[in-house]
Amino acid sequence: MLHKFLGYTDKGSAADATAAIVAALAFAGVIVSLKLQSDELGATREEMKGQKEQLEAQVKALERQQRTATFFELLNLQRTTAAATVLVDHGNATGERAFVTLCHLSESFALRQLMLVSRDASFDRDAFRGHLESIFSPLATHRAGTFPAHVDVTMALVEFAGDTHDLDERRFYDTLLLAQLSAAQRDALIYWAASGAEHLTLDLATRLELLFASAPSSDVSVQALRALSDVIRRKRNQFA
Repeated sequence: MLHKFLGYTDKGSAADATAAIVAALAFAGVIVSLKLQSDELGATREEMKGQKEQLEAQVKALERQQRTATFFELLNLQRTTAAATVLVDHGNATGERAFVTLCHLSESFALRQLMLVSRDASFDRDAFRGHLESIFSPLATHRAGTFPAHVDVTMALVEFAGDTHDLDERRFYDTLLLAQLSAAQRDALIYWAASGAEHLTLDLATRLELLFASAPSSDVSVQALRALSDVIRRKRNQFA
């Protein structure tokens, strides 16, 4: 009956036609199946991509939390060393009084230099650095808990923040560090950096200059920053 319905006079031709139709339908089914599988794989890839991006974001957030925790640990250590700072050759001044004493020792000489050269408005920076070295270099030989310990922790904080690639995160760390330091602490560190800048790496000297550029509280610390800048320029010229 089927061969008559299809218009064929013999059953063999009808069977061939039926087989062709079935094969075509099967092929179409395969195409549809492949299309569905392709769409499903595409959706799976998008889902996996989203999961990867989410995982990367979580890893970055965790790394930032770990960096921040490390920074605050260093900040607490910096606070502790600041309180424990002792100037054994200057009346055993401790804590904030030690930093004020350092500033006065440096400023007294620097201000005399400024007065002596007021006529030509110049500043004997080499003599200024030499005087600072005479103040700070002997301190390096004293026991832990003196000014060098405070410098070491503060420099670790400066380098830690400088190694942070995210600019907003670096500014956050720098802001916290500057807020932690008193005016006397900042000035003492500026004087120290200016006196020992020849021994600092170019990157660290530049970081110190940028960090403290907005922080000086006196004309003398401004002069110390200029002395630091001179050293940075000389270092850059060496690599030019």
